[in-house]
Amino acid sequence: MTNKLLQIAYQQDLIFSCLDDICTSAVLSAYIFTSKVKDDELKSRTFIVDFIYINLISDLIEIGINSINNEMSPDELRELLLITLPKQDDLFIWSATFIEATRKTKDLAEHFGLCNWAAWGQPVHQEFMNSIINIYSDFDAITKGCDAKTAKERIMVAKRVIAQLTKSN
Repeated sequence: MTNKLLQIAYQQDLIFSCLDDICTSAVLSAYIFTSKVKDDELKSRTFIVDFIYINLISDLIEIGINSINNEMSPDELRELLLITLPKQDDLFIWSATFIEATRKTKDLAEHFGLCNWAAWGQPVHQEFMNSIINIYSDFDAITKGCDAKTAKERIMVAKRVIAQLTKSN
């Protein structure tokens, strides 16, 4: 997968989350839970959990109030999603976990004219994506109040996401 395709998927899901809630089984849906994806292939799809996690800890999305696990911390949800990711049988957890954009994301999308359904299918808006990547790069913000182990994990995920989004094609 190229970074442009992943950037489009990130942008689309962030825009979608501004307009409606989205279940985690639909996040980066081009890459997960399709009839053509085998269980062993899902194990390599941790970047989907990374998307959810980095956006939760960056305060770009939040767990929806109607989710079955709406009282979980981002770190607890990440662990649950990692455990259930390789198993098609656990699709219920993914289908019953909803995310939605925070005010921060809605304001950013509105600033770039992306808070509408017409923007959902548009090519990557590079200024928007650069802003998102800059938010992911604020390690102080994403680790604030964390213990050392959690902070290390958050920085590792952030660096992995940033590398995926910025690597050369």
